Amino acid sequence: MTKLAIKRSRKGYASQAKSNKLLELLSKVPDHKKGQGKRHKLEHILYLSILAGLMGTTDYQQMSIWNTSKNHL
Repeated sequence: MTKLAIKRSRKGYASQAKSNKLLELLSKVPDHKKGQGKRHKLEHILYLSILAGLMGTTDYQQMSIWNTSKNHL
């Protein structure tokens, strides 16, 4: 992926995230991870976990495969 594509992707995702009610609710969940453990925002992890679960995954390994195969992470 080029730098421009990555920049556009992030910009587009930010605008979608503002209008997503589920992400808005999940952003209110407190994140108790230490600074070094915060590679991804907690609301994004929860959101993708919910979507993966709705798509039929049954464990963390399947969730990881679904998320990476769909280029969500």
